[in-house]
Amino acid sequence: MLFSTPLALLTTALWLSSLTPIANAGWINDLRPRASGASSCFTCPPQDAAGFPVGTQSDSGGVIFCSYPAFPGENPNDFFCRYNDSTGALTQDNDAGFCPATAIQNCGAKRGLTTKREQVAAQPQPAAIPNSIRSIKSLRKNRDKLAIRKAHEDEILAQAAEEETA
Repeated sequence: MLFSTPLALLTTALWLSSLTPIANAGWINDLRPRASGASSCFTCPPQDAAGFPVGTQSDSGGVIFCSYPAFPGENPNDFFCRYNDSTGALTQDNDAGFCPATAIQNCGAKRGLTTKREQVAAQPQPAAIPNSIRSIKSLRKNRDKLAIRKAHEDEILAQAAEEETA
């Protein structure tokens, strides 16, 4: 166990709380222990990449344990994934490479986001090309096509005029 005595836990908590001025560094928030009984904002993915449903799951000591048994009653330690309970990142794949890359975030909308990392991850990702830009590109493309047609028509009219005069 990480903290063998309550005194060690208290000492570590006091030390971490003394780091408050630099707590906005992001990683410090990930190291702070949560209050007793507080749950992680991440949970096991409902199934692994092979389609096996989650079986035994737990969240303790900063680690989310997710078992994906091949059949009911199988030893939970046969196929499992472990995730960091602060970031949701995969830390151990013992599921033949079928562990999802991240755990499922389940409380970003329920409470305020605490770390910079959570805030950045929760920001909506921009679309590859917004519709307004697509419309502008489409208009420019059509304008260019019309300019080419007009130039082609002008050439045809000029040739016809030359043939008439000749």
